Amino acid sequence: MGKVIKGLYHKGKVVLSAKEAESLRQKGYGVRKRDKLILRGYEAYYLATNGNIEVLDKSGGRIPALELFKKAQKLDKYLLAKYLIYRDLRERGYVVSEEIGRGIGFTVRGERGEDSVVFGICEGEPTSTAEMVRALTLARKRGKELVLAIVNRQGEVIYYSLSDLFVS
Repeated sequence: MGKVIKGLYHKGKVVLSAKEAESLRQKGYGVRKRDKLILRGYEAYYLATNGNIEVLDKSGGRIPALELFKKAQKLDKYLLAKYLIYRDLRERGYVVSEEIGRGIGFTVRGERGEDSVVFGICEGEPTSTAEMVRALTLARKRGKELVLAIVNRQGEVIYYSLSDLFVS
């Protein structure tokens, strides 16, 4: 991506200068707030492990990628699953533009313009039908397909389309 952009760690997220991080924003990373680009923990970890950003603490000390992950994971119990799904979608060429809901959910845009709502589930962890119905309802309201992303115990992500499921 070019030069390494420095950012400041703050409460599970990384704050970058919007001007310096414009190339990242154009590729669908982060959320712009005034003159800052805010990266969620899984985005920051993804970019840090790829060498695109360097994360600093308040005193200007460098935070290694693994330490960044551990710090962010203390504030987000779903961070590992979010990261695994996020990384897999990014590596498949999708732009993961926002996080939705309280659990693991994303809005995703593909190269051909297709949009989906991706709802993540971790194998072995209970997920209520009500949560899945909420995700399907959200996808329908947005006119998007719902994709279920299951993270198995080996850290692999398996996708299922729920677009044909009927909910009244």
